[in-house]
Amino acid sequence: MLGNVVLQKYPGVALVSPANDATANFTNTDRTTPAEQLFVNPAKKNFHLRAGATAIDKVPTASSTSATDVDGQPRTNGAASDQGGDEFVAGPPPPAPPASAPSNDGTPPAIAVTTPRANQKIKLSTTRTRTIRRNGRKVTRRTTTRRTRLRIAGTAKDPSGVKGVIVTIQKLGTAAGAKCKWFNASKGIVLRGCTRPPLLLARLAADGTWVYNADARKLSAGKYRIIVLGGDNSGSNGNSASPADAIRRFELTKK
Repeated sequence: MLGNVVLQKYPGVALVSPANDATANFTNTDRTTPAEQLFVNPAKKNFHLRAGATAIDKVPTASSTSATDVDGQPRTNGAASDQGGDEFVAGPPPPAPPASAPSNDGTPPAIAVTTPRANQKIKLSTTRTRTIRRNGRKVTRRTTTRRTRLRIAGTAKDPSGVKGVIVTIQKLGTAAGAKCKWFNASKGIVLRGCTRPPLLLARLAADGTWVYNADARKLSAGKYRIIVLGGDNSGSNGNSASPADAIRRFELTKK
């Protein structure tokens, strides 16, 4: 309870009761400390005692003290009871801070390309020939199948763990000025600045292998170059693998 009124006068009701007064003696009440120093948030009607409030442990336990406070918590929590209707109970200890990531070791992860092989020629389409009989005659039938997926895969290693792997795919050949031909996942081959390649996020597995599946239907015949980069859990970015592993050239052919 908080307040400073100890005497209340009543005018009475004509022909029913005469005027009278009542005096309340709040022996367990702090009537002088500002509410902001006693309660958690009096402006928002949170009248639980705040830590360090002067009302804590101010009332000796007596037979007239209730067994619990307004929250149903034990009335005595400490050397004595608290003034007012709430018994201060400290909340649970704050959770331990998360383990900090290791400091940047300055060495990026080693990201290697294993598929495709160096200078591998990959057909964009395959033709299957088979002979069938039609009206008693042998007929040769050819079926052409267009490749729909280009699989790029490899390994990623770092003592602190690998956070992610990025792939860039460049189509080699004639470019306009300072622009290069890059593979964009949604648009196919696009012309962009040679230092601004579209970044393709590979799918990284728990065992350190990674894979990126490019839509081969958006690629055309020609020579290509793959460059891979990564980041580790210490905050280092780049690729510490040898150029032979980090950069891979291959060729797409029509047939």
